[in-house]
Amino acid sequence: MTSLHEAIQAGIEAALLHHERAGIVAPDQRRGLATGGPDHPTIRLSIQDVARVAARAAEQWASGNTRPHVRW
Repeated sequence: MTSLHEAIQAGIEAALLHHERAGIVAPDQRRGLATGGPDHPTIRLSIQDVARVAARAAEQWASGNTRPHVRW
C-alpha cells in the first residue's frame, strides 16, 4: 500500500510534469514549485495548486484509492 506522503508526492509530480509540458506558468505567484533552476526559476504550481493536489490525494488515499488522479 502506498503511504500518504507517497500519494501526495506522486500527485504533485504529475501536476508539475503536466504544467511543465503544457507550458503553464504562474507568473503572478511568488511562491510555489518551479522549474528552470535557481538562475531562471519559472513557477509552475502555486502554493494553492500544491494544497489542492495534496488534499485530493489525501481524500483518495483515505478512501483506499492510492493512485492519485490529477484533474486540471
